[in-house]
Amino acid sequence: VLDLDNTGPVLDVTSHPEGQWLSSASILLAGTVSDVHGVAAVRVNGATATRSGTSWSRTLTLVEGVNDVVVTASDSLGAWFGLRPRPGSE
Repeated sequence: VLDLDNTGPVLDVTSHPEGQWLSSASILLAGTVSDVHGVAAVRVNGATATRSGTSWSRTLTLVEGVNDVVVTASDSLGAWFGLRPRPGSE
């Protein structure tokens, strides 16, 4: 049986909305991820996020101004999906 996987994991950031202004030097970015084939990895700016079930998190150090954040997830068959929320910092 050949299983073609044309869709990546369902990935969401739940801790901070895009464009949120923050005054702290770091944040715990968190969200959810799921995939019918199983999630292989979640990365935040290239670093592996901590996972527990369908939840993931990663602490980020922020700089003053706009902070670009890239969150990606891959499934066990190699399909991936990415998000690019942009939390801000005062």
